[in-house]
Amino acid sequence: MGVLMDTRKLMRQLREERCRRGIRLIDLQEAVGYHRTAIGNWERGKYSPPLVALDDLCQAIGVVLIVRFECGCRRLAAVTVGRVRSLAPLPIESAARRALEPKP
Repeated sequence: MGVLMDTRKLMRQLREERCRRGIRLIDLQEAVGYHRTAIGNWERGKYSPPLVALDDLCQAIGVVLIVRFECGCRRLAAVTVGRVRSLAPLPIESAARRALEPKP
């Protein structure tokens, strides 16, 4: 239940950012390939999007998605820009800095 609540909050924030940037659902549908009805359902919290879809939405809206997994005492930060590319035992802040560094 906690994960679903976090996803609902995240989707609400993504919707606010999408609207702030003037991106319509139809535009988002064309950019990511998911039907606008599914995106709308995710934004309203009716369903939870798969991580890959969430990553696609963030990329299309222009935000960076950082996911934290906790398993017992180990914490893993997954930094995603495009697709889930980096999974490392790092604090979220370090993972975010690393994701935003320019690539050589």
